[in-house]
Amino acid sequence: MRLLTLLIVVLVTGCGPKIHALRAEPNVVCSGSAVTITWSASTQATLTSRPGERLVMPVAKSGSVRDSPSATTTYRLDVRNAFGRDARQVDVDVRTPSEPKVVGASVADPATRCEGDTLSVEVELPAALWGGLRVQDVRLPDDLHRTVRVERDGRVATLGPDEPRATTFAGLPAAGTWLLRTPLSSTEHCGSATVPRSLSISLAVACP
Repeated sequence: MRLLTLLIVVLVTGCGPKIHALRAEPNVVCSGSAVTITWSASTQATLTSRPGERLVMPVAKSGSVRDSPSATTTYRLDVRNAFGRDARQVDVDVRTPSEPKVVGASVADPATRCEGDTLSVEVELPAALWGGLRVQDVRLPDDLHRTVRVERDGRVATLGPDEPRATTFAGLPAAGTWLLRTPLSSTEHCGSATVPRSLSISLAVACP
């Protein structure tokens, strides 16, 4: 009897609906720019968006829809049947030119290099997520009080407490590989806990 009960539980669990994928591309846009939401599930689903619930619609078990959010939006996919339910959500970060976005990399990333008195990290911004956004300027985040050398496509800018902002990269696509370097102080040493845990910059972006 216990074996039969266990078998029934396993079969019922296997009948529960599943969401295989939910994506938003790009997921960083300017207000009003189009994004594409794609999904794949085991059964028909309901797609909603918040805030405002502008999007509330039943959808097929797989497909895509385009939307143009005016503010940062969370898209949620729900599936359910008699044996259970599943849900997944994805955010789209809607920016304006006056809202710089902080991007960076952890020193634990495999692309990090610490040699001599210099720490270097690579920040990869995928085109699928950053769309056609263009750089207006780069800045030091408010909580980063050190010198950072920024390199991208042959252009170089040095940011520091006295000059925390540069327009050197204006017009370049935000997507791509950014190289950040910072000199270590006399109390910081490669391989020790004194090295910064991450390096970051703040990107002000605009629609093309």
